[in-house]
Amino acid sequence: MWAQKNTFTAWCNHHLASRGVQFTDLIKDTKDGVLLLNLLEQLSGKSITFNKRPKMKVQFVENCQKVISFIKNEGLRFVSIGPEDLVDGNEKIIIGLIWCLILQYEFKGASDIKFNLLDWVKKRLKSQNPNLVVSNFTLDWQSGLLLHALVDSFHPGCLPPPEGTPEEIAQKAMSYAEEHFKVPKLMDPVALVQVTDELSLITYLNGFVKASQQEGG
Repeated sequence: MWAQKNTFTAWCNHHLASRGVQFTDLIKDTKDGVLLLNLLEQLSGKSITFNKRPKMKVQFVENCQKVISFIKNEGLRFVSIGPEDLVDGNEKIIIGLIWCLILQYEFKGASDIKFNLLDWVKKRLKSQNPNLVVSNFTLDWQSGLLLHALVDSFHPGCLPPPEGTPEEIAQKAMSYAEEHFKVPKLMDPVALVQVTDELSLITYLNGFVKASQQEGG
């Protein structure tokens, strides 16, 4: 679960950047509700009244209850969650909550995101190299070559031929995409080539879809 935790933390911090606050530890930093409520305000564009400097556990619980009430009012479906889950650092619940936020605000609640994203990647890579095969968001990506090809598809020839270890190939591709196409580096290269968590990769790759849309592609 560490790959999801790292990617989801990076996603949260990307959206919180304009507020000058960030998560250091996604699990521990949710307990008072302050960062989560800041994130919800930023994502939704709505204002939430809450205690910005809670000191006692009862105040933590009150803030976290506001988190739960807000997401329910936004139409997010997340069962079996209480404020104590956030205050006490229930990792599974917190990771699940962030994924729900990603689905709601990153993918606009769309269905079939996995199928649609995979179809987009296939079409993108086919134009780059008809011999490239991608059928999943896990093992196919561990060589780093698919990511290299995806980045290069934006401006063919922008990257030199891939060389080095899979981690080095992924690192170069990620850095180039971040610098030139403004794709947030939400994944660690090690996570991509050694773990390749599906939800983490889907979250990261959506940044390429956005970059393509900005280029009119």
